[in-house]
Amino acid sequence: MIPMSTSQPTERSETDGGSTTAPVAATTARTDRFDIASRIEFLGSENPYKEYVRARKTYRRAALVLATVGLAMLAGGVLLPAERTVFVALGAIGVYGAVLTYYVTPERFVAANVAERIYGTTADNWSMLASALDLQSIRIYRPGKGTQSPRLCVPRHERGRTLNTVQSTNAPSLEERQDLVLEPIGAALVREIEHTLSGELAQKPAPLAVQLCDGITDQFELASRANPQFDPESDCVTVAISDSAVGPLDRFDHPIPSILATGLATGLERPVKVDVTSADGRADWFVTCQFYTSSADRDRIGGTNEG
Repeated sequence: MIPMSTSQPTERSETDGGSTTAPVAATTARTDRFDIASRIEFLGSENPYKEYVRARKTYRRAALVLATVGLAMLAGGVLLPAERTVFVALGAIGVYGAVLTYYVTPERFVAANVAERIYGTTADNWSMLASALDLQSIRIYRPGKGTQSPRLCVPRHERGRTLNTVQSTNAPSLEERQDLVLEPIGAALVREIEHTLSGELAQKPAPLAVQLCDGITDQFELASRANPQFDPESDCVTVAISDSAVGPLDRFDHPIPSILATGLATGLERPVKVDVTSADGRADWFVTCQFYTSSADRDRIGGTNEG
């Protein structure tokens, strides 16, 4: 008697009367779906760039037309002395319009996914460095002293002299207690926000937070929505962020929390501790910036007034 095998063939070829087309078809379908999703993502990033190129060409074409008309009018003023005043006026308007149109041409376009990848690599490197130095996840933004820029301090010890004795330096450094001191990404961006204001940065938390959120959404377009809320009892500002253009906010010195913390530290002239948490559906992220207003409050942020 020939023993019968209890195992069943897992795959049958077409020559055996079976077919392998089902698993192949499933794999092909998954590949097609992946290709379609990748193509949609690629086209989504390409569309803003194409719009930018189109707008840039339109502006430059308009500037060329205005310059041509302006120069023609000036030439007409030379050839027709009787109407010189009118031609010179029209020519000046045309040339001025050409110069103005040329200089309001959109600046160079950088796709959001490119900016996110550049920032992501930098953030990963700094995170690995902080981990190698055995630093905490606490992020403290200090106002600058005099002409020096604000600083991001990453403390090694939760309780120490971090808030009150870390000095602002002109380069990344390790303080005597091995606290990492860096210039935050938000420092230069906050200066750009200041340049667009009719006055200076506000010196009170609520209006200052509004200025910074307007810069995030309207000026830099780093998020579609940024809604601030000031809690005077706990001395903190919480901002609900939606649709970040630079990926998750809970990474090292992300531009959005960095702008908020650096701006608050600069305007209020107080150290600011920042915490980022995922939201519950009303927004994507909550950025909480807590600051102290007197020496009695300093322990809430993790520092003491030693030395």
